[in-house]
Amino acid sequence: SSSSSSSSSSSPPLFRRAMEGVRRVDVVLVGPNVRLDDGVERDVFHAVSRRRDDADDNDAKETDDDDDAIEIRVAYRVGLYHNLREQDRKWRRDGDQADKADDDDDTAGDERGDDTNDTNEEGDGDRGSLNATAVTDFSPDLALAFNAGVWGYDADEWRPTMREILFEHECPLLVTGYTLAETECDEDALGEMFGGGEGEAGEGETGPREEVEWLWESEMNPFRSLDERELAFDRGDYLLGGEG
Repeated sequence: SSSSSSSSSSSPPLFRRAMEGVRRVDVVLVGPNVRLDDGVERDVFHAVSRRRDDADDNDAKETDDDDDAIEIRVAYRVGLYHNLREQDRKWRRDGDQADKADDDDDTAGDERGDDTNDTNEEGDGDRGSLNATAVTDFSPDLALAFNAGVWGYDADEWRPTMREILFEHECPLLVTGYTLAETECDEDALGEMFGGGEGEAGEGETGPREEVEWLWESEMNPFRSLDERELAFDRGDYLLGGEG
């Protein structure tokens, strides 16, 4: 929509400018370790309430105006992102083929002059679920990997998902770490995955490396908590891989 308002007037000016024109935000949480409470369905979007229990009267009044409110939906998917997207594409291909077969059957029925109508508006089985599940068509504008520890894994474990995000979706990717040193290690790991022509292709690959554009290199988070947290392990040993 070309005409829309930002969120409530109490929001910071930067947030209001960033969200101008936005009517809805969809968030998809993905990972092999995603855990859902009983009764929470996965692979579908769930509406998120905009009002908190502890909101005061003024905040409540400001969020009551639907014209100013931003709708938020959250979906949960269990598995590796690139595997889930490949399943989505397969289901979509299968659905298209089934729809084409139905159209061919309808055409044949018309030619025979059949009076019966076997159309099921709700769909059946997985096809009905696919039509009702917008998550399968979700295309991100931004991908966030919070404290992913990319550096601690073999490159081949993360590369398929990173490639799906960066090259299939052409989507910006932001990776965070517990410490600045860890984010620098993550940056090195990503640079080795997608070196932009530096060096040779990795094992099992052909051709030059895929190139990524760095929009934001490692730096300290200016919005980080200033409360220090006791660690249950030696920081030096952690950062140096057991050699500290």
